[in-house]
Amino acid sequence: MATSAARARIDSPPPPPPPTQPRRGDDDYVPCNIVEIELLNFMTYDRLACHPGPRLNLVAGPNGSGKGSLVLGRAASVGAFDKRGEESGHVKISLSGNTPEHIIRITRKIDTKNKSEWLLDVFTTRPIQLLEETQKAVGVPDLPVQHHQLIYRSKELKNLEVANLMRKRLPWLKYEMKEEELIEAQEQEKTMKKKMEIAKIWEDSKRPIDYRVKPRLAAQTGKHLPWIIL
Repeated sequence: MATSAARARIDSPPPPPPPTQPRRGDDDYVPCNIVEIELLNFMTYDRLACHPGPRLNLVAGPNGSGKGSLVLGRAASVGAFDKRGEESGHVKISLSGNTPEHIIRITRKIDTKNKSEWLLDVFTTRPIQLLEETQKAVGVPDLPVQHHQLIYRSKELKNLEVANLMRKRLPWLKYEMKEEELIEAQEQEKTMKKKMEIAKIWEDSKRPIDYRVKPRLAAQTGKHLPWIIL
């Protein structure tokens, strides 16, 4: 048993190499480290700006001051982040770039109506664009390419799912079309039966009139009129 276990350990593939760590700059920050946090009308704060260090940081404060909301984004809704009595506020973070001079600023504006707006530097951007710009700022060349490949594969998968769904729905669509044709034919049949019943009632109502009128016409003209028997 020991030999088999040893052979299994020898034959197992080697573990993958650890991911390459980004290089630290002269200021000890790596790309996309948070270098500044700015809060406006956020939880209990009117205005706050702090500068996290390049290594481990600690957020300290009394209970209910908003530590968990700042670090975890913990709240019942987006509007709950706004300070009580204020209609709107924002959270702005500054990220380090590839050089100390390259700073990326991302702002999220929020209001009490649960509306949220993202801004990258001074330009309004959608969350998707924000993600793409953040990926570029990280400095990993293959990351945006892999992201676009993932989006393309997701669209292909969605189209395949739609095609499979339509393939499953096709028999039911044919059945529904046949059912509609049957209902239409039944309605036409009912309409024809009603017309035939009306025609029969009309012909039946004419017989007593012919029975009384024809002898009089024969007496006046002196000719024998043939009876029409229905």
